[in-house]
Amino acid sequence: MMLKSKQKTIEEHADEIRKMLDCNKILIQLPEGLRWKAGEIIESLEKRGFEAIVSGGRCFGACDLPLKEASAAQVEGILHVGHRPFYVNVESEIPLYYYDWPMEFEIDEEAVSNEVAKLKEERIGLVSSVQYIEAAKKIAEVINKTGKDCKFGGYVLGCWAESAKTLFNDGYEAIIFVGSGLFHPLGFNCKYVFDLESGEIRNIEDEQMKWQMRKYARIAKAKDAKTFGIVISTKTGQKELLARAEDIKTRLEQNNKKAFIVIMDEINSDVLSQMKVDAFINTACPRVADDIWSKPLVNADDLDLLLND
Repeated sequence: MMLKSKQKTIEEHADEIRKMLDCNKILIQLPEGLRWKAGEIIESLEKRGFEAIVSGGRCFGACDLPLKEASAAQVEGILHVGHRPFYVNVESEIPLYYYDWPMEFEIDEEAVSNEVAKLKEERIGLVSSVQYIEAAKKIAEVINKTGKDCKFGGYVLGCWAESAKTLFNDGYEAIIFVGSGLFHPLGFNCKYVFDLESGEIRNIEDEQMKWQMRKYARIAKAKDAKTFGIVISTKTGQKELLARAEDIKTRLEQNNKKAFIVIMDEINSDVLSQMKVDAFINTACPRVADDIWSKPLVNADDLDLLLND
């Protein structure tokens, strides 16, 4: 395997967190992959003088912070693990601290070079999720040694890929996502995935095509809808939603559609399926639409495609 993980210990992570926090009583928000280690993490932090409480709610990203829980627990700070600050400013009376839980890897340069030699493109851009930034930087250095032009553009989120767009604008022929899984790379025009679990570069154009086909199928089903529910979220980082929803409602009504606005914290099919509408317009996280819905759910950015013949 070309990548060998060099995992930091809980103690090493706790030392890094200790340096960044300027408070003593904290609420910790952990991603699903680390919740099983919550006890160890708290024990390590308590050794360093913290009083820690764990948020038990689900977390969908840097836009989704436990502000109500933090206020109820009367903590002095919120430690959000797994992301960096959201690209939209999040207002909070309680100080916010982000720790991305970085992952380190030893790189087998020969194996990486052999894998990259399979690609026909000469100018390659790399992006990654926040945990794998350092691994992606090392891989970019190795690729440049092969004679290809490679640049690491930065990290991407499921809903935000400006770093990838910048690479395309700079003339890079293809983007490789460094990480694991397809959630992030399916969110933008990504051609390859450098799978850190298998150590292989994989072409995902077929998966991208299927993802696009599902998107246009949702839009096609929603074209015949007469009544719409316009969904907005109360998640901390998802602003602009009410004003946008009102504009969408006006546009739908101008096109002889009926519409009303639905506000909720966690958008889920069980609740929405009970409403007597033909389809939904989603103004919140665009990746919500990737889930399975009993009725068509179309993202707000695709409204023009929905209303145009």
